[in-house]
Amino acid sequence: MKEYSFSSIDSDLAAKCHELNEKNVPNVGSRSLEGLTNSIENSDYNEAIVFDNKVIGFVVCFQDNNLTKSYMKKTEHKNFKEISNRVDNFCTSTELLWMLNIETIS
Repeated sequence: MKEYSFSSIDSDLAAKCHELNEKNVPNVGSRSLEGLTNSIENSDYNEAIVFDNKVIGFVVCFQDNNLTKSYMKKTEHKNFKEISNRVDNFCTSTELLWMLNIETIS
């Protein structure tokens, strides 16, 4: 029986997450591997979902804190800017909205 596993995203998994992301363009935004890796490294939480040794989904989340604000300002992240103008003390799902990609398993 095949099982799912969940793992923090290391450099190996980052490349696989990037492949999955690019495979789903234009449904999600295109990112460079460097850009995705940078987001992962600066995130407060990240996790990949692996099934049968294949990444089938991933999430990268950021909390509303000074480190995140500094990083998002530096990268000029439009979604984060919009959310932070409307809400205080949040865990943003901006990365989740365009990075979580689940493939159909048959």
